Amino acid sequence: VCLSRRHSADTRSRRAANLRWTMAAVLLCLLASGYALIGAVLEGAMFWSTSPATVEAARWINRNAPASAVVAVHPDEFEPAFGYWLRRPILLADERHALLFGAAPEVYERVAVELGEAFASVSPEVGAARFERVGGDYIVVAAEGLANPWGRRPCFEVVHANERWGIVRRTSDC
Repeated sequence: VCLSRRHSADTRSRRAANLRWTMAAVLLCLLASGYALIGAVLEGAMFWSTSPATVEAARWINRNAPASAVVAVHPDEFEPAFGYWLRRPILLADERHALLFGAAPEVYERVAVELGEAFASVSPEVGAARFERVGGDYIVVAAEGLANPWGRRPCFEVVHANERWGIVRRTSDC
């Protein structure tokens, strides 16, 4: 009879321990679910979706530009999510990303100045030469800026446009 009571006490003790572990696991799952829900809400509040025109422009470049083509984007017109959709090297005067990916500060400064000068060019010939110097094969510009100097042949050819972006290819005829 004594042995049976002792066995019964051990069983109750084990059940109590199992119950504590089960309750701890349930509590942990509930906390993790709450954390995930809060994270999902914050992500939606802190990040904005990419405009369909931007996605379409990047996809056009991915389909039609050679894999080695370098895409130049004006930093003032750059939509941050553009780089997520584009599968080509991008030339952008963005100090944070340049230094993050290991560009030396003096190289960044030189390229940023040259890229700014290329975008500021009024003459198509000068602009084409400047883009060639920095390596820009395709240039993404705001659609309203396509007329001058970007739409002028023989230096540039507008290869695609939508309501927001124009994609211009630098030609070798200039």
